[in-house]
Amino acid sequence: MIKTKIKKQKELENGQKKTKRRIISISNYYIGVRPSDTMSLAIRKLNTYALLFAVGEFVLFTLLNLWDGVIGLLIGTLGMLLGITFIDKSYKNYGIISFGKKKIPKLYVLRYLLYASLFLLSAIVTTEPALGIIGTFLGMINFKVVIFLFAWRWQ
Repeated sequence: MIKTKIKKQKELENGQKKTKRRIISISNYYIGVRPSDTMSLAIRKLNTYALLFAVGEFVLFTLLNLWDGVIGLLIGTLGMLLGITFIDKSYKNYGIISFGKKKIPKLYVLRYLLYASLFLLSAIVTTEPALGIIGTFLGMINFKVVIFLFAWRWQ
């Protein structure tokens, strides 16, 4: 959704008025505001620390010439960054899928479908699927390890 503001300018010679549209926001963010500016501080710290872990694993896999593991690690890390962003953005507002009496949060299901598709993608893309899946698992578990090791300090 693009919001615009109409600004009237001077009248032309033939009596028509020329208007100029200025974009003030795209979707829910105002111009000059990055989506990362609206993230909570804990999520930004989590992303920073997890990326540091991923860089260390990337260097280790590169030194051991495990390129399929590197590809899996990149897929897992990027997917988990996307998943954590989904969690942060949908914390208070998420849709509900109801199956009779059973109610399931829609974004919860979609997030786990994303994670499953990342494992499938890494198995398809890499030449040795086991290393790709292990790399994807390590890329995704980095965030859990960071939460376990550092989250008590961020309160």
